[in-house]
Amino acid sequence: ISSGNTRNRFSITSQSGGGLITLALPLDYKLERQYVLTVTASDGTLFDTSKVFVNVTDANTHRPVFQSSHYTVNINEDRAVG
Repeated sequence: ISSGNTRNRFSITSQSGGGLITLALPLDYKLERQYVLTVTASDGTLFDTSKVFVNVTDANTHRPVFQSSHYTVNINEDRAVG
């Protein structure tokens, strides 16, 4: 990865004649919503570059909060579905 790897979030490894981009660190939607990585590949003589666009979507990171540690529910066995 020759550029765009803000905060070193990504890593790349050679795999089966190609490259595999993986996360080195977790992504944070609030810090960065898009990464544009420039990837350079070389066979020792020739090289080429390509851009890889990574769009980050927001996810719910808040755990649910329950008022009680125990709840009881009674449901009749002949109750209709829904």
